[in-house]
Amino acid sequence: MTLQGKLNVQLHHAECLIKASGTRLTDHRLKLLGLLYCSGKPLSAYEITKLFNCTYNEKVIANSVYRTLNDLISAQLAYRLNTINKYIVRNTIKQGANKPFALFVICSKCLHVEEEQAPIAMVKALAEKTRSNSFEAITPQLELSGLCSKCHKQENLKKNENF
Repeated sequence: MTLQGKLNVQLHHAECLIKASGTRLTDHRLKLLGLLYCSGKPLSAYEITKLFNCTYNEKVIANSVYRTLNDLISAQLAYRLNTINKYIVRNTIKQGANKPFALFVICSKCLHVEEEQAPIAMVKALAEKTRSNSFEAITPQLELSGLCSKCHKQENLKKNENF
């Protein structure tokens, strides 16, 4: 399937999810979601603003992008990665609200991100721990920073060259 075909399938699922959340999937939201999906990497709100303005030859400001991103996050179509202050579309929009807790592994060097579903046992343990401390989690995600295998290999090569 072509990238356009994959995008159309994902946006169709997104439209179903956003309607179910009681929000409209406006043209602006659809365009922004498409940009996030096609980028294949996390983007800051300012990077999204610049990309949006170049791609669609429209003038949108960062505040509007932030509002749209918040709408997409509320509809569970995107995430804000707090450790790197960037946004990413859900790994599989089709899973929508059925994916209870995301686990992100983020390379602190190249910013490659892998999204996984957190293991059920971990989610249950965290829920119990937070309940026992009278704490309520706001974001249903965990973020782990480190080095991806490619960057780790490069770091090891640099260390070996210095000896």
